[in-house]
Amino acid sequence: MFKLPARTDTSRGFTLIELVVVLVILSLLTHLAVREMGKVQDGRLARQAERQLEEIRAAVWQTDRGEEPTGFLGDMGRLPRAQATTNETGRTVLTLSELWRRPDDVAPFALRAASTTNLVVPAAVKSELADASVIVPCGWRGPYLRLPTGRDRLLDPWGNPFETPDDAGFVRLFLTNEVAAVAGHPVGAIRHLGADARPDDRQAPATARERDGRIDFLPAGGGTNALAVNANFVNGNGPVGVSGEVRCRWYLPCGGAITGAVEKTSLAGGSFTTFSFTGVPPGVCTLVVDVGGKACARTRVLLPPGGRSVDLKVWVP
Repeated sequence: MFKLPARTDTSRGFTLIELVVVLVILSLLTHLAVREMGKVQDGRLARQAERQLEEIRAAVWQTDRGEEPTGFLGDMGRLPRAQATTNETGRTVLTLSELWRRPDDVAPFALRAASTTNLVVPAAVKSELADASVIVPCGWRGPYLRLPTGRDRLLDPWGNPFETPDDAGFVRLFLTNEVAAVAGHPVGAIRHLGADARPDDRQAPATARERDGRIDFLPAGGGTNALAVNANFVNGNGPVGVSGEVRCRWYLPCGGAITGAVEKTSLAGGSFTTFSFTGVPPGVCTLVVDVGGKACARTRVLLPPGGRSVDLKVWVP
């Protein structure tokens, strides 16, 4: 009888040691992949935190092509104030909620005339500044900052609040003089505390993702400025001498009202003079120069934080 040759099977399974080696290699590769993915995620969150800070800065003060401010400061003539509220645990905390919700005591945005009822100035100069032909856009026209749906807190990418101290007392809001913010006072700076939620001055950051980020809403010089108006008196033939009283008025938003100031001088045939003001808030400033009681120049100029000098041609009949 014919018989098939016996089958010789040379295949065999993995030994236990080989399986262990494969598992170790796979675990190592997985660990390395997860670590690299974590670094990528950390970098993404750190960049997102910096973008958030820039968005907050723009919400407070931003200009459209260097001309018209579109932020809170330009409309209100002041920085947003720290607002007290109760969080989910019942604690009273401070927020920047004026950027996304109009408080009841803040007037909505409107075009307002510089009449006596809309002026917030000392009584001694109110009559000199009252001029219904001067129109100033002012008031709250937010939201300047939009929060995700269902959220009423400003959180960083790691889920920690931007605005308030945490349980350890780390302050994120500052007044303009570097003091911790208190309710009702203008906030000059804000920071996030990085992935570790601890300030760098108390615990040195081990990685870039743990590094704090901070913005100051106003550059050096604070929220008040020096304004110099260089008035050049001209007519169709060029410079012209002016004799008598000349005055310069400026107007800027003050919440839902208008503030301003006036300076007067007497000339004796001069064709040039400078008016100097201090304590002028940033924003779009309306300037009016009167010669002999008649408005001969009117313009709107951007007054950035830090102050500005303006050259103004005043046409004299």
